[in-house]
Amino acid sequence: MSTHDARTLIVYGVPARMPLHDGAGTPLGKTFVLTELNRDSFERALRQALVAFVRGDALVSGARLVFIHNASDLSAAIKSAPYTHVVYYGHALEGENALAESRP
Repeated sequence: MSTHDARTLIVYGVPARMPLHDGAGTPLGKTFVLTELNRDSFERALRQALVAFVRGDALVSGARLVFIHNASDLSAAIKSAPYTHVVYYGHALEGENALAESRP
């Protein structure tokens, strides 16, 4: 991992419940739910998708990934190091297009 890579932070919340399809595109009648069992594979797929999405705007191959639950988690992750790029993916509140309000 280069120094530049380590200066990119990727934060993500609970992803939307996406319908699953097989390799041919046929719906499986199930939805994706992020769990501890599939978190590693989700993060690998997220990193791969973001490499293509952000292109040269940020280096994400060695970026730090952080799962967040709310705005306080987001703030703490950003303040944890001198990042040059921050990529936010998804929603921190399931079913809503918003981060949760911080509670003292």
